[in-house]
Amino acid sequence: MNQVVVEAIKALKPVEQPVKEDRYQLLSRNEAAEFLKITLVTLSDWSKRSIIKAHYLGGRVYYVKEELIRALA
Repeated sequence: MNQVVVEAIKALKPVEQPVKEDRYQLLSRNEAAEFLKITLVTLSDWSKRSIIKAHYLGGRVYYVKEELIRALA
């Protein structure tokens, strides 16, 4: 009887869901510059010129990945 239960539990493996790209994740300055393949100076310049939008949280600067993708278009 125990073997039947063990086999039933093994058969109940969770189905893996496809991983969706987290387009709304926050990127640090370094991550955003690396994602865009630009320097930090260019990233700051684009932020000042409102080409891309910087978000300030706790004295740090972050960028939303989706907004960076839209800015490239």
